[in-house]
Amino acid sequence: MSTFVGGMIAGIVGASLITLLIVSVMDKRVGNKSILPASVFVSKYIGSGEADGYLNQGILLSIIYGSLIGGIVAIMLPIVSMTIVNVLVWGVLVGLIVGIIGDKFGMEIVLGMKMDWVWEGKPVIQSRIKFMVVNIIYGIIVTGILIYEIV
Repeated sequence: MSTFVGGMIAGIVGASLITLLIVSVMDKRVGNKSILPASVFVSKYIGSGEADGYLNQGILLSIIYGSLIGGIVAIMLPIVSMTIVNVLVWGVLVGLIVGIIGDKFGMEIVLGMKMDWVWEGKPVIQSRIKFMVVNIIYGIIVTGILIYEIV
C-alpha cells in the first residue's frame, strides 16, 4: 500500500504527462490555443487578464492539484494484485470519478463553464469527451504507478 507522499509523486507524474498531452498534442491538432482549466482558475480568481496569458501558472496549478489527487488515490486505493487488468479497471474508475467531479464541480460551479459532447474541432477545455479521456489517462497512469509500487 502506498503512502500519501508516494501518491503525490504518482500524481505529479500523471498530471505532468496529461498536461503535456493537452498542451502539446490534443489542442494543437485542432488548431486551438491550449487553455487549461487551471489557467482559467488563475485568471478568474487571482490574475487580471485572459486565461491564455496564464499558461505557465495553469500548468503549475494542474500539477499541484494532480499531486494532491494522487495522494488521495494512494490512501483510498485498496490493496490489489499487480496485474494490468487491475491497473486498467482501477485507473478507469479513478479517471471517471476525477473527470465527473472536475466537470460538474470544477468546470461548471467553480469556473462557470459549460462543455459539450462534441469531439471534433474542440479543445479539451470545451469537449466533455476529451476532458474525460484525459482524466482516464491520468487515472491509469497514477494507479499503474501505485499498483506496481513504483513509488
